Parts: sequence; C-alpha cells; structure tokens
Amino acid sequence: MSISNFRVLGGEKNYSGMTSDLAKDEAAYAAVKAYAWFDMLKGKTKPIRWYKPTKKGTRVKFEVIATQEAYDTSYGEFEGYLRHINEKYNLGLEVTADPENEEQAG
Repeated sequence: MSISNFRVLGGEKNYSGMTSDLAKDEAAYAAVKAYAWFDMLKGKTKPIRWYKPTKKGTRVKFEVIATQEAYDTSYGEFEGYLRHINEKYNLGLEVTADPENEEQAG
C-alpha cells in the first residue's frame, strides 16, 4: 500500500499552559489564548472550537486553512477577538510585522 497524495484537513491540539488555574485570571487566559490563536494562524490553521480549560490545558479543534480568502476571514476573526479582549481587559495587544520577515519577503 502506497500513500502518496494525502493532506491533513484538521485535528485537535492541546495547549497545556492554558489550564483551568490560568483561566481563573480571565485577562491572562485571554492573552494566552490570543497568542495560541495567532500561532495557529502562522501555521495556516484556524481554531474552530475551544474546549473548556482543565488542569491539563485547553483542547482546541482546528482545521487547515486552504485558501487566501479563508485565511483573510480567519485573520479578521482573530483581529475582532483582539479588539474585544483589549477593550475588556485593557491589554494593549497588537500584531505588528516582523522586520526580519519583511526584509526576506521584499
């Protein structure tokens, strides 16, 4: 049996640092969730369900982003989450371009 053409469409990931203890501090949990979400987007995946945090972490169901349009939509959802938590917790989180990556892309 030969498997030559396959691709991962989605799965589940556990963020062990996003525990129920951390969730007691809503602002800290929201900030870590934003970082995890951004990390997923960098890997061309998007969260489709965040499960309730446990002492072992937070499970996240994800899917692979297949098109630029889907990426743009997912990124817009992430930006909306950032605005929400910045307003609610006054976190001041923002996404900026990495100067090293800009030099390589240019």
